[in-house]
Amino acid sequence: MLTFGSDEWIDALDEAARDDAALAEASASLDLVVEQVLTDGTRWHVVVDHGTVRVRPGPADRPTVTFTQDRATAAAIARGDDSAQGAFLRGDLRLGGDVGALVARAGVLDRLTDAQVTAPGSDEPTVPELPEIAAHAERLDAAYAGTDLAAFRALTFTALKTYAPAPDEAVGAPLEAVGHRGKHLLLTFPAVTFVVHLMQGGRLKPDEKQSAKPRGGLARWTFADGRALLLTEAGTEKRAGVWVVAGDPDDQEPLAHLGPDADLLDAAGLDAVLDGRSTRIHGLLRDQPVVAGIGRRLANEICHRARLSPFANAGRLDADERARLLQGIHECIAESLAYERTRDDMSSSKQRPGAVHHRAGEPCPVCGDQIRSVEYNAYTVSYCPTCQTAGKVLADNTTSKFLK
Repeated sequence: MLTFGSDEWIDALDEAARDDAALAEASASLDLVVEQVLTDGTRWHVVVDHGTVRVRPGPADRPTVTFTQDRATAAAIARGDDSAQGAFLRGDLRLGGDVGALVARAGVLDRLTDAQVTAPGSDEPTVPELPEIAAHAERLDAAYAGTDLAAFRALTFTALKTYAPAPDEAVGAPLEAVGHRGKHLLLTFPAVTFVVHLMQGGRLKPDEKQSAKPRGGLARWTFADGRALLLTEAGTEKRAGVWVVAGDPDDQEPLAHLGPDADLLDAAGLDAVLDGRSTRIHGLLRDQPVVAGIGRRLANEICHRARLSPFANAGRLDADERARLLQGIHECIAESLAYERTRDDMSSSKQRPGAVHHRAGEPCPVCGDQIRSVEYNAYTVSYCPTCQTAGKVLADNTTSKFLK
C-alpha cells in the first residue's frame, strides 16, 4: 500500500491522471495550478493545461490557488465525510491565491480538490450516517430527556469548539430533547444547544464508571440523578467535538452550511439539489452542504435501489430517474433506521444491511450479477452492472477521486 503524500503515491496518481480520458474531458477548458499544502509540511500540486493533468511533488512555482489544511481534514474531505466548503466555513481549510479563479471554475474544481487523499485501499472508520444518528438520538432522548444537567466538562482542550455562550448556561436546567441534524446530535436545553459531531471514531454513550481520565474521553455531561454521558473518540486524530450555541442551531456553525436533511427531501427539494450541478450523483449525495446525512454506504445503496450509475451526471437525470432517486433515498434511509432501532447501541458500517456496500464479488440480490467496485484512493464505490450501468463495468483507477 502506498503511503499518502509520498513520492511513490504522487507518481502513481500522476500516471493515472495522464491516462484518465474522463478527467481530460472535464478539464479541457482549464489552465490553472492547484497546490495542496498539509500543515505537516507535505505538498504536491496539480497542473491542469487544457485537458492535460499532471500531479507533481512539492510546491508549485506560481499556483493559481492554494488549499491548506491538516492531514485529518484532507482525509475527511477525500472520504466524503467532510466537504471543502464545510471545512472552509469552519476555518479548517484555508484558501490562497486567485480566489476569483476558484469561484469561476468551481464546477470543475470541485472534482480536483479531492486530490488530498489517503493511500489506496485504506479502510478507515466512517462517520455514522443519518439513520444511525437519528436512532441514537431517539435512544438518548428516551433515557435522558427531562433530567437536569449538573455539570459539563470538556476533558481535552480540543473538545469544545466554541467559547461563547458558556456550557454552564445549561447547568441546572433540564435536557429538553436529544435530536439530530444531518450527521450531528443535538442536546437541547432551555438556554443553549450542544451540537455534537462524532466524526469517524466518536461515540456519545452512558458513562458508567465516570473515571477522572476515561480512555478516549473528550467531554462529559453529568446529570442531577448521578448518571452521565461521555463523548469518546478512538484513535489519535481527535476531530469529534462539541459546539455550544444559543438560538436556532441551524443558523450557526457547524450546521449553517448544511443542505437539507436527506430524509426530508420531496420532489421539489430534490430538483433544487440536482439542477445546475454537473457532478457525479454518488459524490453529490455525499456532499453535506448540498444534502445532509448521506455517506458512502447510503450513497452506494441509494444508487443501486434507484438503478442509477454512481457516475451518472446529477444535473442530467430525467424525471423518471429523479423519481427513482427520491424513492431510493427514502427507502434506504427508512430501512437503515428500522435496523438501527432494533439495536441498543450504534452499529458499525460493516454490520449495517445492504445490497451492494461491502459486497463486491457477491451476487446482486436483485438480478444475480456480480457486485463490482471502483477502488478510489480512500473509499470504494460498489454497484451492480446489470441493475445500474446496462452491463458496463466501470473503470477503476487512482484518479477516480478527481471525478467525485
